[in-house]
Amino acid sequence: MFQGKILVQGVNRAEKEPLNLFDPKSVQIQWGVNQTWSLQLTAYNDGSLAYQMLESEASIFLDNQEYIIKQVADDSSSGLDSIQVTATHVYFEVQKIRKYKEYVDPEDKDKQTDVKVLKDDTDSAKSDDGDNAKTDTSEKTEGNTTTKVTTKTTDETQQDNQNQVIYSIQDVLDHWLKDNKLGFTYEVIGSFEKKELEELQDGTGADMLSKISDTWDNAIIYPDNRKIRVYSTDKFNLNRGNRIDYLNNASEIKFSTDSTSLTNMAYCIGGKYSVETTTETTTETTTETSSNSNTQEYYYFAPFIYRDEESIKKYGEHPAEPIEDGRFKDKNAMIEYVKTKLQPNPSLSIDVTTTTGVRPIAGDVVHVMIKSQDVSTNFTLTGFTWYPYSYPVDNPTSITLNSNVQNILDYQNSRQRQFSKAISELKSSTNEAINNSNSFNEFGGNQQLKTWLNDFVGG
Repeated sequence: MFQGKILVQGVNRAEKEPLNLFDPKSVQIQWGVNQTWSLQLTAYNDGSLAYQMLESEASIFLDNQEYIIKQVADDSSSGLDSIQVTATHVYFEVQKIRKYKEYVDPEDKDKQTDVKVLKDDTDSAKSDDGDNAKTDTSEKTEGNTTTKVTTKTTDETQQDNQNQVIYSIQDVLDHWLKDNKLGFTYEVIGSFEKKELEELQDGTGADMLSKISDTWDNAIIYPDNRKIRVYSTDKFNLNRGNRIDYLNNASEIKFSTDSTSLTNMAYCIGGKYSVETTTETTTETTTETSSNSNTQEYYYFAPFIYRDEESIKKYGEHPAEPIEDGRFKDKNAMIEYVKTKLQPNPSLSIDVTTTTGVRPIAGDVVHVMIKSQDVSTNFTLTGFTWYPYSYPVDNPTSITLNSNVQNILDYQNSRQRQFSKAISELKSSTNEAINNSNSFNEFGGNQQLKTWLNDFVGG
């Protein structure tokens, strides 16, 4: 059983006091990767300072982590006063950090205002030909007629993404947390590619966390109190040799598959550019000039349908929403991107009720065995509910394991082996029944019935 103490620190107070009278069954810590981290408990009034300090925005310390009380229920029943609290991990306080857009008063450019103004003259004086435009001019004279052709090619990819900036995760963290006044520090652990994002401006620290987890699908945010740590999956998900064996150290293992979000094909539209052709014709004797222009749009590559043929062969066609992304000028680069957006296999999650006192470890890669189902593969711990003071007698710890493509295939293969075994047993029992019985003559003879049953079970 966990032996650590629960400490309480009141709002605007320096001392931390131990909480001595609480319901051990009520103390639970819930964690889910990039989603939740919370603490719940029920304490009883013993007249202590720790009990009196249980109020909104007070801190609770357990297992070397700080939680901030967000919900309080003060209950008096059967002559006993109690308080039920729900607290969230202190790193969620990063939402108090807010960045604001900077606006400039045109009359006084050093004065901050809350009014967005038009661009200044330096912007309006810029040429129409930016970095995304290329202009070619050719001139041809025939007799008394001179024709001047101007072709302007505009990269609409750059036009669409003119507010896009290349950022690293470190850049995103710097934008919100550098020199913050709430004591947050940060660290990036692992390697991440830089990504193109809309220019960072305003928003909260919570927006920062969402932007990181939404943009980098291999990023796991797992802080240590007020130190925001962003791990790559290969640095966070570690195999420590732990095992879950059904009926040995687990009382229940439930596999849940979900094909609701299955997608294995998508219509893909990449970047495009426009070509504007202007033709000016002059009659030399009158010096009159006629002009006409024409603009046409072109794609860098033809829109196409990407198909995951292996998934389609197994599950049929499941189209995703069309994916249109003007960043892509190369078809192969877009194909690799689209692959990451499809879900060609049903999702698989595993819920486990354990029977031992081992504390769950976030990101632990554990080996799961269910001998009766021929399951033996690794899964990653992505969530848990842990009862540190009442485990395992009253409240067994439950954990959630997530999966990757490989162990989804492992699970499917185990199901296929079970299916093949069942077919084999059916064939064997069918043949044995036919060969050992004379009661089938009325149906046309043993051989005819045997042929039909063999066809039914696969020959």
